[in-house]
Amino acid sequence: MTVLDNQLNYLCTSYRWRASGGWDEADLLGQSHLETVSHESDEWRLFYQQSLTEGTVAQREEFTQISPTATGWLNWRVSP
Repeated sequence: MTVLDNQLNYLCTSYRWRASGGWDEADLLGQSHLETVSHESDEWRLFYQQSLTEGTVAQREEFTQISPTATGWLNWRVSP
């Protein structure tokens, strides 16, 4: 789990989130989620924007590239 500010910069991250991508907390705090997670698409950017204006957007499960070195099943929900 991550908590992002309204500019999509990391405020805090769970150990599980960091471990899944091989990140250290110091590497993420204050950094842009969109720049850190290279698989982010225009679709995800839309989800984030909708969440900020409309509330919780979606929850689904998909197999995806989690980080440059990891793939896996991702359950997600975007909430303001």
